[in-house]
Amino acid sequence: MPFSSFTLVLAALGAGVTGLWAGRFFIFILHQYKQVDRVFFHENNGFWVGIVMFFLGFTLVGRPFVFWAPMTLAGLLLLKHLWIKRTA
Repeated sequence: MPFSSFTLVLAALGAGVTGLWAGRFFIFILHQYKQVDRVFFHENNGFWVGIVMFFLGFTLVGRPFVFWAPMTLAGLLLLKHLWIKRTA
């Protein structure tokens, strides 16, 4: 339902959460690299890997990939976040 009001609200909330996560990423990672150019280099690599992975996943798997990939990645990020918090 691409033109449903509920879908647009859900997309806006998702975009907001994604923006907050990106801001958190730069604050967290900057102290590890000490140089902004290296941070942007790795951030851009992640962007391109995401585009290639989405293209290959959708091409080879189809609609189930589009449905399950975001939830799977969110779960993996949550597990990594909890692991980092536990070891710190």
